[in-house]
Amino acid sequence: MNNAIEIKELSLSIEGRSILENISFGLGEIGIACLLGPSGCGKTSLLRCIAGFEELNNGEVWIKGVIASKPNHHLPVEQRNIGMVFQDYVLFPHMSVTENIIFGLKDQRVARTKERLDELIELFALEKHTKKYPHQLSGGQQQRVALARAMAPRPGVFC
Repeated sequence: MNNAIEIKELSLSIEGRSILENISFGLGEIGIACLLGPSGCGKTSLLRCIAGFEELNNGEVWIKGVIASKPNHHLPVEQRNIGMVFQDYVLFPHMSVTENIIFGLKDQRVARTKERLDELIELFALEKHTKKYPHQLSGGQQQRVALARAMAPRPGVFC
């Protein structure tokens, strides 16, 4: 498999309601995909399956050649090396911009964490906001913080 993500005949039901049926596609290492559809059609549910937040009823999710999900097999979210930005950003309200961004970097050396933080602060033009809390930011600024946090650990796949 040469795809970063490979979905094979994925089906998902939640509380007896069919959400996704027989979804199959592959996305290459440098591929970019866009999920389009009306509200409630399953776009977010599909991303949640890929990231590991939902367990499949049928099919398979492969990430970089490793089976991540299939019935009776579910690789935990934290072992998938996926960065995901949620629709509502899910920033920690009690943490500053800096603390939100470095949240996923706890296992790194202090110097390496600071280097990555500085890189992301500059990339997302957040220099004036590092000490602010999410409620003190505009929606666009919150979105940039969420993107920076998801990118901080350099995930292999980004949703």
